[in-house]
Amino acid sequence: MPTDSWSAADPDVVAFLHHLSEGAADAFAPTFLSTDPAGATVVTREALAAALPARAQLFARAGVGPLRLDEARQIVLDDRHLLVATSWQASSLRLDATYLLRREPAGLQVLVYLNHHDVRALLADRR
Repeated sequence: MPTDSWSAADPDVVAFLHHLSEGAADAFAPTFLSTDPAGATVVTREALAAALPARAQLFARAGVGPLRLDEARQIVLDDRHLLVATSWQASSLRLDATYLLRREPAGLQVLVYLNHHDVRALLADRR
């Protein structure tokens, strides 16, 4: 069980998050848990990759530019897993998300993506 409190994200985690912000479906495990205020679902990497263009269009229609990482904190859970809390900023929109990451030989992968907001509702309010 982790005994550490939140600390600033390690440089490799920040680099991973920047890669993630570029719409990198390869940053996710082959299947992962995606959850938000509406519920939770298991998603495949392929389904995510197919959905990313529609998400980009949704943001564009709402007049929201690209998300940029504003803050990242982590708790190391064990030698392979860490919890990362993030805040993302785009225009006047702030989004918070938490990730459960796993260190694999090829690099970090998202196992759980917890979006703390109903993104569709936030974007609809901006129109």
